[in-house]
Amino acid sequence: MKDPNGTPSNFVECMEYEFIIADVKNISQIEVQKFCKDLLKRSVFRFGNVLRREIREPPYDQVWGCYARGVRRLKNSYDVSNTMNTFDVIASLHTGVAIPVGHDGPGFFSWHKAFLRIMEFAIGCPLPYWDTTLDFPMADPTQSIVWSPKFLVMVMVRLPPVLLLIYLEYCNP
Repeated sequence: MKDPNGTPSNFVECMEYEFIIADVKNISQIEVQKFCKDLLKRSVFRFGNVLRREIREPPYDQVWGCYARGVRRLKNSYDVSNTMNTFDVIASLHTGVAIPVGHDGPGFFSWHKAFLRIMEFAIGCPLPYWDTTLDFPMADPTQSIVWSPKFLVMVMVRLPPVLLLIYLEYCNP
């Protein structure tokens, strides 16, 4: 939604503004880019000190539910690319040349911190984490509530010739 002055209110609108409307409104590309970068910077840090919670921690709807809805929204969005959904576009940042930079040396923590902030910005809430130590003392950790339909739905798919793949699909919270 644009503010009363007609300026973009989110990063996607900024990009639309930059490539479509800027020339019509006689706004320089530099002004639009500066506005978009300022807006993005404010948006990325809108969580302030991010409080990431364990996925089972109440309130369920704010922790796991927000995450699951955000992932589903991004998986159904093709705003960034016509050939790849927005979630996969962001996930692709964690492939290719990023692997050595993000995994093989001192850049590991800072690279992943930035990647998590991008993902949180896109999803719209802090990312929950899964504390596996909570399930460790269980006699049968496969009985953890994390594997229940409340969190994940497991679909078995047989691949030729005998391979079995477990595909995890986010359930609707």
